[in-house]
Amino acid sequence: MSSSAIPRFLLPRGQLYLRSLQTSRQFAVGLRHASTSTAKPQKARVLEQPDRFRAPSHPARLRKKPKAYPGPALSEYEVQAQKTKKYPHMMAPDGSFMHWFLTNRAIHTWITLVRALLAQTDRQSVRQKESYTNPLSRQF
Repeated sequence: MSSSAIPRFLLPRGQLYLRSLQTSRQFAVGLRHASTSTAKPQKARVLEQPDRFRAPSHPARLRKKPKAYPGPALSEYEVQAQKTKKYPHMMAPDGSFMHWFLTNRAIHTWITLVRALLAQTDRQSVRQKESYTNPLSRQF
């Protein structure tokens, strides 16, 4: 039988073990615990600093392969069926009049200018009405 003590973490837990450990401590001369004060303190791990902040959505390297989704690849028929599906609040399909209308910058610029012009004339007419009703509210 060996004279070295069995490390504590290898022994089973339980009340019987604790009672026997208390009685054996009285007789154990060379009892050594797992951690000692002579161990060197560990340095904190320091990560390498990146050259600049990059959000997860804009990585340093672009992906070469598209994301692989689980399951078998879609057939040509399924891909075409997905293009023609309509969901609520979905953009109009390519080639339709609604898609052209919603993506045409010239039309949106014209609508914005007309609305701005109408808002300006509406503000002027409100100011004129106020000035006629209350002559003291005029600003010179």
